[in-house]
Amino acid sequence: MHTSLGGAPGPDRSAPCSVADLQTTGFNRWTLGHVHKRSAVEGASALIMPGMPQGRDINEAGSKSVINHVLGNHDAGYEVSPPHLIARTPPNPVTMEQLPASLDEMAHERIQRSLKQAQDYLTAGQNRQAVQEILWLLETVATAFQGIPVGEATIQGKYYNKIADELRQHRKGQVAEQAIGWMKTLHGYLSSPTGGGVRHGGTLTAEAEMSGHEARLFCNLIRSYLNFLLDEYDSLKGGNR
Repeated sequence: MHTSLGGAPGPDRSAPCSVADLQTTGFNRWTLGHVHKRSAVEGASALIMPGMPQGRDINEAGSKSVINHVLGNHDAGYEVSPPHLIARTPPNPVTMEQLPASLDEMAHERIQRSLKQAQDYLTAGQNRQAVQEILWLLETVATAFQGIPVGEATIQGKYYNKIADELRQHRKGQVAEQAIGWMKTLHGYLSSPTGGGVRHGGTLTAEAEMSGHEARLFCNLIRSYLNFLLDEYDSLKGGNR
């Protein structure tokens, strides 16, 4: 409310009223304006005259605003100096808890990073490296099945071939049995020195060099097997929740 309350010094008065008038209204607080000097009256109703945020003449120097008075009374550690909020004491840093990524999140990031690396190798014409990268990823994804219940047993294998054999046995008579068989055949061919030669070395002949279209074929086949394995993983995990 714009008022000089009990009266401002000199003739500059505006809507004069008394402290008693305002404290009997039942309001918890009155914020007043007109008098440039900050002040506060406590009682049944708090009467606050914020004052001027900035002096208007040479007689209005010094710290302004009742806000700083309130902040100081409550040990807020700050004061207002328009347009700035100034810390009187350095605030304690707030520690943000860093939550670790879940296994699924970390695995997804690793898979995407490896797929991108294989694609980068293909783009650069580094065909053998591209197939090596994605074959490594196929073996790595297979290890996620360790310890997962399948039927009345759990996957015990620690390496790709053993894990694939156990999965194939669990899916006997189903399409998945054939798919895992094809996957093992490709893995065996690429691992052999007389086949793809990307895992256990290759033969020192010109014919052993892998072409770009061969590398793309192998990478695309392995991507499809990766998608199959990830779907199989989700299916087995979902069935054991």
